[in-house]
Amino acid sequence: DFARLWKKQGYDYTGLEANNTMADRLRQEGFTIREGFAPPLPDNGPYDVIFMNQVYEHMADRSMALNLIEECYHKLTPDGILIIASPEIRAWGVDFFAGDYTHNWPTSLYNTEQIIFDYDFSVRHKTLSSLMFRGFILPYLVSYATHFVYAIGLLGLLFGKKAYKIKTILLPSFVIICQKPSDPASS
Repeated sequence: DFARLWKKQGYDYTGLEANNTMADRLRQEGFTIREGFAPPLPDNGPYDVIFMNQVYEHMADRSMALNLIEECYHKLTPDGILIIASPEIRAWGVDFFAGDYTHNWPTSLYNTEQIIFDYDFSVRHKTLSSLMFRGFILPYLVSYATHFVYAIGLLGLLFGKKAYKIKTILLPSFVIICQKPSDPASS
């Protein structure tokens, strides 16, 4: 969806996609797609925007997460934008690991913001997001309610075998939009 929206606005789009079916589909639509995992990022660039949606939490460890942010910094143009959307572990709890066995790096808005500052990005916007709920109160309320209705079995009654999937869909991610300095050499 992001690739199509970007293209519709008249921008070039280069994607890094781990799912080969999705990569093939995007290539058929005319997008430049490299198959694989980050890091490393595609060699072409620099980029005006780097968007990571549900990628950051798959880093093997802290070191790999730091390397990814550093690589984003170097691949962005001055004033470039980095957007990260990732599960908020404080709301997910044990479901962060149980809900997706490929989650490795426990992501939160707070620890990501600390790393962003270490790399001299400025934060332009930050929020939590759970389906249609945005902000810092409603997504946590949805999270608490979701954990509760799942624990008492209500989601199981309503959705059967899909109950756990529904639960993880309702749990919030954080979104942080950062900007690289206009003159990184002076930082």
